[in-house]
Amino acid sequence: MDDQTLALSTIEARVKTWRDQDNYQKRLLLDLAQRLSLPAAKIEQVSENSLQGLAVLREYAAQKQAAINPQFSEKKVVYKTGEVILVNTLKLGPVQWFWNAQQQQGGLLDDDNNVQYLYGDKHNAQLAELYQKGRASLSFDPTLTRALQLSQQQESLWQHIERGGIWAMPIMFFALFALVIALTKVWQLWRLPPLTPLLVERIDAIAKSATVAELHQRLVQLQQQLQGAQKELVGIVLSTPESSQRDDKLLAYLIEHRQQLTTRLGAIAITAAVAPLLGLLGTVSGMIETFQMMNLFGAGDPSVVSGGISKALITTELGLVVAIPALILHALISRQIKHYNTQLDTTAIRLGNLETQQR
Repeated sequence: MDDQTLALSTIEARVKTWRDQDNYQKRLLLDLAQRLSLPAAKIEQVSENSLQGLAVLREYAAQKQAAINPQFSEKKVVYKTGEVILVNTLKLGPVQWFWNAQQQQGGLLDDDNNVQYLYGDKHNAQLAELYQKGRASLSFDPTLTRALQLSQQQESLWQHIERGGIWAMPIMFFALFALVIALTKVWQLWRLPPLTPLLVERIDAIAKSATVAELHQRLVQLQQQLQGAQKELVGIVLSTPESSQRDDKLLAYLIEHRQQLTTRLGAIAITAAVAPLLGLLGTVSGMIETFQMMNLFGAGDPSVVSGGISKALITTELGLVVAIPALILHALISRQIKHYNTQLDTTAIRLGNLETQQR
């Protein structure tokens, strides 16, 4: 009995020692798992059983070892068209590439093995060299998909206008209307006959050097050298000797000619004034819609607020984009017309003071 009791006590002591060792090992493995920031499910496995915990940590170590020496592995990836293809993938930290050897096409993958970006010829050559030779320079997104998302959010001009909503349409209508008027006026000014330089000085020289009898003949010769409005003004002087009638005809012609040049020019000025107001109206409408969304869903989601504000400001942007060029075009065209009419006015005043007789 003594021998049996002694043997049982020895076994119990050994079991206690083994249990203490097992608990100590569990605590070590659990502490290591927590410091490695393993998922909660993995940490639970470590706390339950030392053998399972050791297996989990060995798997983690194998993954880290594989990350140090990455290799291509076959995985199924999803293209943007929805097509699922088995390709070779390579992962380095948070960045993952894929290479389709059959199509000679590669690119970047996200964490769910979805194709984010397809490479061009230059980058495809880099991936092909890495896949074949095991060494190459690879291109990747250092911002970890932020730059890629920004590039994917770029929109065309028409898409940008569509985001402005219903008030973007009248702004674009006014822009098209002002553009047509501006092109018409530019074409009209371009077709005008060039004004003869120093015409007033030439008329003064003729008036001083010629007698009344010779002045008519000299003016006829001068008229043959002129074009457009200047020729018509000289013709009025030659055909109308009376001073009062001549002045009336000269003034009537100048008014008619000025009216032809300035017709519809005010539409460009109206566009420059109305476009910003329409943009402001669209912004106010967009802000009202944004506040309604905030009232329904709250202001906790910044995307709801920022998206509505950015949409509302598009109309203001379009209004300014239309108004600024319209204002510049109106100023340039008006200045050109004013300069042209000023020279005609000066010529008409000098011609009105000439004393001629009708032949």
